[in-house]
Amino acid sequence: MFRDTLPRPGDCSPWGLIDTTTPLGPDAVAVSTPSHGGIWVTAQALETIPEPLRVTAYSSGGWFEEDCDWCVPYLALGLHRFEDGPERGAQNLAAAQKTLWHCHKDLAGLLDHAGYDRAPSVDSFPSPLASRSAGGDVQEASRMRRFQPMRTDDRLSALRRRVRDQGAGSLQETEVLVLLLGRCCSTAPEAGAIAGALLGRFGSIPKIIGATIPEISLVAGDEVAVELALFHDLARQILEFPLHKRSVLSSWSAVLAYLKLSLGGRSREAFHVLFLDRANQLIADERMGEGTIDHAPVYPREIMRRALELAASACCLVHNHPTGSSTPSGADIEMTRRVVEAGKAIGIAIHDHFLVAGDQVVSFKGLGLM
Repeated sequence: MFRDTLPRPGDCSPWGLIDTTTPLGPDAVAVSTPSHGGIWVTAQALETIPEPLRVTAYSSGGWFEEDCDWCVPYLALGLHRFEDGPERGAQNLAAAQKTLWHCHKDLAGLLDHAGYDRAPSVDSFPSPLASRSAGGDVQEASRMRRFQPMRTDDRLSALRRRVRDQGAGSLQETEVLVLLLGRCCSTAPEAGAIAGALLGRFGSIPKIIGATIPEISLVAGDEVAVELALFHDLARQILEFPLHKRSVLSSWSAVLAYLKLSLGGRSREAFHVLFLDRANQLIADERMGEGTIDHAPVYPREIMRRALELAASACCLVHNHPTGSSTPSGADIEMTRRVVEAGKAIGIAIHDHFLVAGDQVVSFKGLGLM
């Protein structure tokens, strides 16, 4: 959220409590913390910055980090005009141009006065937080902070630091996806573009993660599709593990979380069976049918045959509605009745039938349908 007042020493920032502040005109303030720093701008000033350059690690709240993003408001708002002396302003203006070229090369042309023909051969740049010493050299505003060499992708690094310092909950949905895609994309802009395309196609992260490899490949390519499929399977295994160790019948919250992840994001209907042992612990979760958006074929004889092969004593049936409808159809109810009857003939209990509809899980037994 945007703050209403100018930051002051002792206030919170994305990098911790603020040590010092230095006004840079009426719309910006340079801030320094023990470990980081950057520039904060007003909401009105932020609106004047070109949209692609506005989307940096902390700019949703008006904050631009010193390592890679301070150059954006510095150049866009002409903050060099407010420095203490023209020499310092010229020096930091040149530093901002170099930083922009290194960290936002693909977007640098959006600022008319920021274009560079080639990358300057420098390891690190001064910051607008810097102050001139008597000899004219640029010094750090905080002795506790050192400026690091420019990395090839500081936005991804900034997102990782935010997760480390504030937890994964501090990231927005798009930022979570960008960070995941950063493992198989060469730059943050590339990861951002793919993340936008995936969200545009599937609508949300759960639906992206629940999509099949071919579906994701059509949008983002095979490498991204495989990476996301591995992530989905790892998460599924983590949620499945407790079901092998305790009774499914007494672990409903764990069962519901597992089913939502497994089937909540799928674009086609699928029918699964949870095969249970005598202690009602999970033996296996197997897909027994897959079909169109509103139908998956189910064969009671095949379910019972597989239950005998696994020495299962009981089962739970599961299927999803990709349409999001949480109301069982007449066909769903009839199919459930046939499977229950087939189980009774050979002594295999059907404890429940779960319908997964997006982030909802409905119990047939809870509805009085079994």
